[in-house]
Amino acid sequence: MKDVNRAKKILIVDDEEKILLILRKHLESLGYIVVSAKDGIQALDKLNPDIDLVLLDYQMPGMDGLEVTRQIKKSEQFANLPIIFVSAYTERKDRINAVEAGADDFAAKPLDLLEIQKRVEVHLQKKEAQDALKQQQQNIEETLLKRTKELQESEKRLRLITENVPAIILQIDQDRTITYASHPPIGITHKEVIGSNFEKWFKPEFEKELKATIKHVFSTGESRDCEATGTSTERNYTFRFNPVQHDGLIENAVIIALDITERKRAEEKLSYQANVLSNVSDAIISTDSNLQIKSWNPAAERIYGWKENEVIGKSIDEVCQTEFVDISQEEAQTILLKEKSWTSELLQKNREGKIINVLASVSLLKDNEGNIISGITVNHDITERKQAEEALRESESRYAQLAEQSRTVTWEVDAEGLFTYISPVAEKIFGIRMEEIVGKLHFFDLHPEEGQEEFKMAVLVLHST
Repeated sequence: MKDVNRAKKILIVDDEEKILLILRKHLESLGYIVVSAKDGIQALDKLNPDIDLVLLDYQMPGMDGLEVTRQIKKSEQFANLPIIFVSAYTERKDRINAVEAGADDFAAKPLDLLEIQKRVEVHLQKKEAQDALKQQQQNIEETLLKRTKELQESEKRLRLITENVPAIILQIDQDRTITYASHPPIGITHKEVIGSNFEKWFKPEFEKELKATIKHVFSTGESRDCEATGTSTERNYTFRFNPVQHDGLIENAVIIALDITERKRAEEKLSYQANVLSNVSDAIISTDSNLQIKSWNPAAERIYGWKENEVIGKSIDEVCQTEFVDISQEEAQTILLKEKSWTSELLQKNREGKIINVLASVSLLKDNEGNIISGITVNHDITERKQAEEALRESESRYAQLAEQSRTVTWEVDAEGLFTYISPVAEKIFGIRMEEIVGKLHFFDLHPEEGQEEFKMAVLVLHST
């Protein structure tokens, strides 16, 4: 059994020395133990149970990545070993070939170290969960096999034991008929289960795999695992099929079934939330009650220039160098504690010291007892908008100065011909003050009375086209 607290070991396989060095340096900086191989043969030689994940090149001299993957996945010992292809071969057919060979993921070259880092983290976490579940299944299996021996002496005693374990324990014969159930799955009665065919309770798409698994157990005497979803209940189960021998013959198989529905839903929810956080354009930052950074999404890395591992545990004000614009920090904190949320514009700095404008929205999170446990900050980068607004103000100011200094009359009218603006020089020319013109007179009102009506109609026709 592996020590879950030990540093994870990653095997990198690539025929380019430069790629090996880049990946090794980056992964070792993250605390991983790195083993490298320059080709497929060397990779298989270095493969051992301590390897937690493989980063594999697609195209290599001799044995390519696809064949290496097939060789690894042939062994039941490495069936759950995550393999991530890292290759410049990114066509759809290349990805399909990799998946068919047994690869778990695909990262494109040129290298995106952050992408590779995140993919490695996800697959290592998944493997750790799988290993833990497998260990749990093995523990239950060991207990069950011990009790099975006791069943030959006292079936009644075994029933008392099996009916009190959290897993569903079933027994089937060679025809896949259920002959015993400690307790039936949710939504099914005990009477319905006994004497029924095992795979009938699961969705049709799982029938082929279930039949093949059971056949393998009875024909080889080896234990096997698989998963399936219930037909009517939509519950997810993982199974451990164990052969039961009597006088050298396999007459029955005992099945340990664990309901993993909630775990599946939690994994899907976490995966969805992680995807959302990775793809939003706003910086989303969580802090503890002391304003120490707990999480820092990819958008925050892009806006501020700091990587997540560089800021975790640091003060958000220290990292962002926050400067409050409209109110003081103390006033902002007072509002936040009272309203539990606060939104305002702030001035902050990125890693290079460049000032950025952000629209910050801060919310507090509390525990069941009402104590503040963390804060969530969503920062929207409005620097470009602010720069555009400032440029517009400067342009308007320059335009106004030109209009005031020019001897040419400049004006603006609406669709009805009503003045909305006229330059100051008009007062000298027409002898009428600006405030008597803007919003009060029409363009044609300044035309001589003779022909004024025709001019008015011409102006209105022009604005209507």
